[in-house]
Amino acid sequence: MKKINLINHKVFNAVTENFSVYLKKCDIVKRKKPKQTKSEIYTAMTFWYLMNIVRCIDQLYCSLDMLSNYKNKIKNQGMNRAEYIAYGIENIYLRITSVFDRSLRLANVIFEVGLPERDCKTSTIINNENIKSTETGKCLKMLEKSIEKFKNKRNEIAHKNSYDDEEFYEIEIFELLQNCGRLDTSQYIYGKQKMDEYVIQKKKSFMESINSIEQIVNQLFDAISNEYQKRNVVV
Repeated sequence: MKKINLINHKVFNAVTENFSVYLKKCDIVKRKKPKQTKSEIYTAMTFWYLMNIVRCIDQLYCSLDMLSNYKNKIKNQGMNRAEYIAYGIENIYLRITSVFDRSLRLANVIFEVGLPERDCKTSTIINNENIKSTETGKCLKMLEKSIEKFKNKRNEIAHKNSYDDEEFYEIEIFELLQNCGRLDTSQYIYGKQKMDEYVIQKKKSFMESINSIEQIVNQLFDAISNEYQKRNVVV
C-alpha cells in the first residue's frame, strides 16, 4: 500500500497557512510577538498536535527501514545485531501506540474540550458528548481498535522488560555464540538466515499495521478539517 503524504493533507495545509499569517506579524530579530487572538491560539495548538501525529507516523516508517540496516559502525559501538533489532522493534511498539494518544490530544484541542494532556483518554475524549457521535469520534474508535493488539507488549516494554519472544530468543542465542566465536560457518549461516527471515516477517507485519493506521489517521484529518472550519477558521 502506498504511503500517504499526510503533511500535504488539506487540513495541515490550511492550518500551516493560517499559522504563518501570525508568524509574519512577529519580529524575530527583536523577539517581539503580538498578542495572539483566540483564533490564532486555536490554530497554533492545532498545528502542534497535527505535526506530532505526522512526525510519529514518519518515524514509524523510518524505524521499519532501520530494522534491516545494521552496519559495522553500530557493531563497533558495542551493539550486536540482535540487540539492534530488539531496540528497533521496541521503538516501533512505543511509537505505534503513541499515534492514538496523540490523536486523542488533537481531538481535545479541535473540540476545545480543555483537558490537560494527561487526562486525554478514551473515557474523556471518545466518550465526550460533543465527540462520540461525530466522524472524529468514529475515527478515534477505529484507531483505538487498530492499536489494541500492540498495547500489552508496549506496556511490558515501557514498564517491565525488554522486547522478548520465543522465536527471537533463539536468534539472540546464535548472535551471542557468534560474538564469542563459538559457531562454525554452517551454524553462522543458519543463524544469519533465521535473523534475516525474522526481520522480513516483522517488517511485513508492522508495515501492514502502520499502513492501516495511516489510512485511519487520514480519515481523522478529513473529519477534523470539517470541525476546524466550523470553528470560524477558514479551510
